[in-house]
Amino acid sequence: MSHGQLTARTSRYTVGLLAAIAYLPALLTKPGRMPADTKLFLYLNPGRLISDAPYTWDTRQFGGWVPHQTIAYLWPQGPWYWVFDTLGVPDWVAHRLWIGTLLFLAALGVYWAARLLGMPKSGAVVAAVVYMLSPYLLPYVSRTSAMLLPWAALGWLVGLTIRSVTSHHRWRHPALTALVLLSCSAVNATAVLMIAPAPILWLLHATLQRTVAWRRALGAALRIGGLGIAVSLWWIAMLRAQGLYGADVLAYSESLQATSLTSASTETLRGMGYWLFYVRDPYAFTTTASQTYMESGRAIAISFAVLLIGVAGVGLTRWAQRRYAALLVLAGVVLAVGVHPIDDASPLMSPLAENSRSSLALAIRSSTRALPLSNFGLALGAGALVAALAATRWRWRAFAPALVVVLAIVNLPALFDGNLVDPALERDQTPPSAWLQAADDLSASSTEHRVLQLPGSEFGAFRWGYTVDPPLPGLTTKPLVTRDLLPLGSPGAMDLLYSLDDRMQAHTLDPEAIAVVARYLGADTIWAANDLAFDRFRTPRPEEISALFRRQPTGLGAPVAYGTAVPNSPDIPMVDETALSNAELGTPLAPVELVPVTDPVAIVRAGDRVVVLVGSGDGVVDAAAAGLLQGDEALRYAADLTTDEQVRDAAVIITDSNRDRAHHWRSSQDVAGFTESGGDGSDALRIDEGDQRLPVFGPVPRADDQTIATLDGGLVVRASGYGEPFAYRPEQRPAMAVDGDVTTAWVVADRADPIGHFLTVSTTDGTLQLLQPQGTGANRMITSVRITAPSRSTPIDVVLGPESLTGGGQRVAVDAGASLTITITGIGPREGGTDTGPSAVGFAELGIGTHPEVVRVPVTAVAAADDAPTAVVLTRLRVDPRNRWRDDPEATLQREFSLAGAHRFDVTVALQRNDRAPDAVLDRQQGASGATADRRLTGVPAARGRFAADNDTTTAWTSPFVDVVGSTLTVPLNGAPLTTFDLVQTIDAQHSLITAVRIAGGGATVDLAVPAPDAEGRSTLALPAPVAGEQFTLTVTGIAASTTIDRRFGEPTTLPVAIRELVSPAIALPVMAAAGDDRCDDTLLQIDELPVGLLLTTQAQADIAAGRPARVTTCEPLSLTAGTHRVSTANGLTAGVDVNQLVLDDGVSAAARTPAPQVTVERTRTTRTATVAACPTGCWLIMGEGFNTGWSASIDDTQLPPPQQVAGGFNGWWLAPTDNPTTVQIEWQAQPPVTYALIVSALAVLGCIALAVGRRRRWTSFAPPTWVATPPRLDRSLWSPVAWPQAVASGVVLVGLTGLLVSPQMAAVSLVPALAMIAFRRPAIAGATALLLVVAIGARITQRQLAERFVANAGWPGLWEKLHGPGLLVVTLLVAASLLDRAPPATSTHQPADGRNAV
Repeated sequence: MSHGQLTARTSRYTVGLLAAIAYLPALLTKPGRMPADTKLFLYLNPGRLISDAPYTWDTRQFGGWVPHQTIAYLWPQGPWYWVFDTLGVPDWVAHRLWIGTLLFLAALGVYWAARLLGMPKSGAVVAAVVYMLSPYLLPYVSRTSAMLLPWAALGWLVGLTIRSVTSHHRWRHPALTALVLLSCSAVNATAVLMIAPAPILWLLHATLQRTVAWRRALGAALRIGGLGIAVSLWWIAMLRAQGLYGADVLAYSESLQATSLTSASTETLRGMGYWLFYVRDPYAFTTTASQTYMESGRAIAISFAVLLIGVAGVGLTRWAQRRYAALLVLAGVVLAVGVHPIDDASPLMSPLAENSRSSLALAIRSSTRALPLSNFGLALGAGALVAALAATRWRWRAFAPALVVVLAIVNLPALFDGNLVDPALERDQTPPSAWLQAADDLSASSTEHRVLQLPGSEFGAFRWGYTVDPPLPGLTTKPLVTRDLLPLGSPGAMDLLYSLDDRMQAHTLDPEAIAVVARYLGADTIWAANDLAFDRFRTPRPEEISALFRRQPTGLGAPVAYGTAVPNSPDIPMVDETALSNAELGTPLAPVELVPVTDPVAIVRAGDRVVVLVGSGDGVVDAAAAGLLQGDEALRYAADLTTDEQVRDAAVIITDSNRDRAHHWRSSQDVAGFTESGGDGSDALRIDEGDQRLPVFGPVPRADDQTIATLDGGLVVRASGYGEPFAYRPEQRPAMAVDGDVTTAWVVADRADPIGHFLTVSTTDGTLQLLQPQGTGANRMITSVRITAPSRSTPIDVVLGPESLTGGGQRVAVDAGASLTITITGIGPREGGTDTGPSAVGFAELGIGTHPEVVRVPVTAVAAADDAPTAVVLTRLRVDPRNRWRDDPEATLQREFSLAGAHRFDVTVALQRNDRAPDAVLDRQQGASGATADRRLTGVPAARGRFAADNDTTTAWTSPFVDVVGSTLTVPLNGAPLTTFDLVQTIDAQHSLITAVRIAGGGATVDLAVPAPDAEGRSTLALPAPVAGEQFTLTVTGIAASTTIDRRFGEPTTLPVAIRELVSPAIALPVMAAAGDDRCDDTLLQIDELPVGLLLTTQAQADIAAGRPARVTTCEPLSLTAGTHRVSTANGLTAGVDVNQLVLDDGVSAAARTPAPQVTVERTRTTRTATVAACPTGCWLIMGEGFNTGWSASIDDTQLPPPQQVAGGFNGWWLAPTDNPTTVQIEWQAQPPVTYALIVSALAVLGCIALAVGRRRRWTSFAPPTWVATPPRLDRSLWSPVAWPQAVASGVVLVGLTGLLVSPQMAAVSLVPALAMIAFRRPAIAGATALLLVVAIGARITQRQLAERFVANAGWPGLWEKLHGPGLLVVTLLVAASLLDRAPPATSTHQPADGRNAV
């Protein structure tokens, strides 16, 4: 291209090529299938989404909430889908056209910008294609394509910025820039801020290059900024409303630590690094297309080849815009890398890494959204190299553009393998007819009640597809309340909702609580989605939930089925304890069941019966299960009461809820940590990034309002962590190392690195007895620890040997009375370990005595009457006994509570069989005899040893998973000698097969091979000598192992074996004792160290034996005085029976109930007009929408006090006594600022359109700028020596930048090329070094991947951590090579192309 006037005219062939690459693959990908892209409601009902978008309050989800980013769908995505929906175009076509348009606009914008930057057409086309086909788009294209809007707009923003300073029209191009910002900025402010450096850097570059006067650049920047802010006020105002009144979304979502894990330079240079690109679980990848970029050596090599071309263009061509391209790469990669690695971040990013919970750190944690900058810079480099080659005499130069375009296409296999619609994220275009019919029926019912979906799921995943969002808000007008991944409603309402759902997820929910909590939530219907893809997020099995509702717990009606019943079969193997023990699994179920709630309570209602609950949402669920609440009360939390607030007529319920404990929002299981010591902060000694507790009672909790845990004797034991890194297992908390029970333990770093984890102890008697965990199957052990104490200057380094694994543990002398820190310094393999992955390590006991943990319930003072009805509800924390990865967080109830006065209580105790108790304990409890096993299928009493020899082949003893070999049955004999026996096994795909056993008895032991079983699973074994005596043992010594993939960790797991029958006339058959009479059992419960007898009726005994819950009373009345009392219960593992709940009731359940005053309500989007019937004694007006101080209420223009939190997390106003109806006007105060901002932005948009299309006087304030259009070229002058000052400056820049942006160590490495640059006075050495580094890095990663075949997962980028520094050095080398470039001399100057040549 000559040095003449530069035009940006785009040929039809260029447009056609870019359009073909963008649209054809999109339209050919999976016709008829939809991805879970952005918002489900965009497709189900785009018109309603647009009508909802301007409003700052939505009652239809989360119990009422401030919508998060919904306003962004006002433009452009909402109108896009609304137009296609109105025209009747299928959703999938509208979606593919949307994706194609994003790709096309991204490419066209980069093409235009490249042309304005002096790039010839061939180079601009290459730049456009390379940018458009970056792997950057893959995590977004099927999930959140709206996040690609800033990426698509980048080229246009740069081009319009250039035109803003080079055009004669002062306002036209700033106005166009503002309109582009309007279209790309609302979806995510951070994403726009991340690309903002691109136009700013160009202005700086052009100013330094002296091709643009600084005043002209500053004026353009101010015009762009002013207009950009004006057209963006609408979403800025919404962000402010969200910040003031909405949920703290940043705190609850992914942490800086998690998002930075994968953003290594080796990935960000390739256009990747976003954490959702790498994460996988046993079900699927979060981005299916990512697997190729990690596991395929060819794909890795291609991606580095594309990078190499870009780096070569930036580093080795002579071009006026080379410095700008290098600065883009620098800004993009440095911002995208962010704080990686967070424990050793660069000096620049260290302040953020050290304050990872700050607002700024959380706001920019998705740092890889800056990748469009570096992608753009490298794309310009690729275009520059092609353009430079075209000016050479290389014989293949004409093919260079095509070769690079083909390479870019091959670098994105998703274009042609269908992954533009991710198979893990796709769904049917239309929901099933069963859903549509059920939704229509809901819409025809009352919209003053909600529908409650149980169980919830962190994302919408059904057999008909993955929706991300819950589908119902797009299908029905009835408000929905259900759990989501994040608690986006008010803290109190979310606390209540998740308290209910968490227990359903854990299979510990008492069904009697469901209807009561549904009433508090304003629900009249429960939606049970039997087509839930339970295997995706490990949610409860639909067959078990359906069975629960069919039993019709109190307050629930008969389920109404919709659709044809079909089995719900998992997509991946789900062979676990539930699958092997529940015969109902696989039963055909209707896709949807609607369960009516009897006597429902409306969203807006009144309550005149006040109940004060000491606790939180968990306490509401517990009290509801105990029958103390009905769901229509004006429920107040004690922690919400002011010190002078009188509740003289209220009943008081004291619970052991509102625990001081961690909570994470990564999933719907294992979400709660152990009970801590109270107050603000955490008892964990390392920052837990996932711990984000709901501020139900404000940001700073009071210890008096909390349920807390302490150790008897005042000992304090804390640790850096416990359990596994990304889930909470409170049963492995530090207190377990000093409880005197060797079957419990503090353990840490399951499937992680334990080195550096530590435990602190407040005092000792001068001796430790370090005993490591017992009987856990651990395959790792601690081999050394370091013990430090403030009392001594030198640490004690201890090597742990075999004695630390058995008996009383390994003795270590320490300073008596001093606090200690025990740090793990070494680990090694543990002999005999059977765990399927790197197991946790820790200590079962420290040998410093027995210090039982006591849980103290809240001591909040309640100003109730002395004779107020009072109840105490204490509930044991437990888990599903079939969950082999978990144990009950509380093996017993150990509680301390206080009473303000004396009470005579009616007592109810909830008992249930302990399904993990040993065979002998359960048999004794049931009065049964027979065979026993030393282990069985976890949590399944029906798999006990007695069922292997009960003359019934429909029952069986089943071993555990994994720990199969070594399982032993003890079988009684009837006096006859055992000579032969038949072993009948279960033969199917869900069990392993026994191949060898050891028989011991009568003083002899013999090993036998088990012959191949016949079709019925029968093998006959003959003993070489008869076995006589009372019993014999059979030990499994060999198996033909079958495996499954464990759903928790994704590890191969050995399936259990099962013996359906041992057949021999010598084997004694089991005997079952007759049912016992009513009896009083004083071994299960103690209060104030005195045994309390429990009346076990015949029915209760039968229920317990069958595994059903039983509620029993005490044998004698119970009276307690004012003061502090302590409760303790027996351990179910030894007693066979667990005490799950203790209820002391003095008049609460018997209190008189009268109908609440009626309320009629009229509502708009932001107002409620409630007319309350007469309240002679006063009443609470309850607006059952999430508690929020943004609501205000008035009566006859008289303002009421701010709302109070009532009814489990909703708004309430006390209405004074009156005999007449009262009309209350309720208004949402956050809406007006947003409405005004929308109006201002709309006017600004109209103004920008007028400025853009109207005829304006040319800008004559300044002379036209001199614009250099010199095209890129490979020029020997690039290698010419430069002046010493310039060489020194380049070297200093290299070392300084590297030290600031990488590390001091890498700065030392950069001295080598820096000194070479200075010695030879050739900055081009830096560019060549960058090129060589890319070759070396790419070759190393490709070679190791081909050799080692590393598995793709979130840890894959960490495999190349040693290359992270060199990868960043590539970027600083490019900047050093180009930073002091000056504009090359031009043979002519020109005025830039005017608007007629602009795209």
